[in-house]
Amino acid sequence: NDFRNSHGRKQSTYGFKCASMCGQTPTCEAAAEETLAYCNMDPIMHPTGWEDANPDEFITYHANYAANQEKKNKLKKMTLWGVWNKQSGKCKV
Repeated sequence: NDFRNSHGRKQSTYGFKCASMCGQTPTCEAAAEETLAYCNMDPIMHPTGWEDANPDEFITYHANYAANQEKKNKLKKMTLWGVWNKQSGKCKV
């Protein structure tokens, strides 16, 4: 992408000069405060809108690619609709 491929040649691309992904070699040399350090999330543990995700296997689920009632339907299918407790501010599970 534009940010990673800039190799520090663009000043403060997206607020950072360089990127370092999960301990890999940074895309350029820069001070720590100018380097975005991040790790990708395992797609099995953090599925994004998959219809066939397994609720027994994931840690997080984001009902992407759906809106309104369809988003609710995805969350219900994953047994996640209605688990938020407004009073306690926590999930019921």
